Amino acid sequence: DYRSTCGILTRRTNPSFHPLEDGITIAKQGQMVRFLGCFIGNGIDLQGPWRNILDAVRRKAALWSKKALSLTGKCMVVLSIYGGMTQYLSTVQGMPEQVETELTGSSASSSGTATANIS
Repeated sequence: DYRSTCGILTRRTNPSFHPLEDGITIAKQGQMVRFLGCFIGNGIDLQGPWRNILDAVRRKAALWSKKALSLTGKCMVVLSIYGGMTQYLSTVQGMPEQVETELTGSSASSSGTATANIS
């Protein structure tokens, strides 16, 4: 395997090239590297980066669920929390179906269309 024999051990992309500097990370198989907010790598868990975002969305939704909001207020909360916190990563990396399903269900419940979490 090229990655394990040549790239990682010798830090050279070609045997005739100079080795890469020590400050440059060479990702191993299955290791995520964050680059400009996007998580890249071979064989990575695509849902991994979404765990922190889903936790943050749940925390914010729980805080707002304790408020008595109008329908307009509920819409603004859903747009700012669910839209604002997920927009960049979903644009640069895409959103796995399981994450989309979870966010769709929890945003419906937060907006009061499924169950009245925010009243």
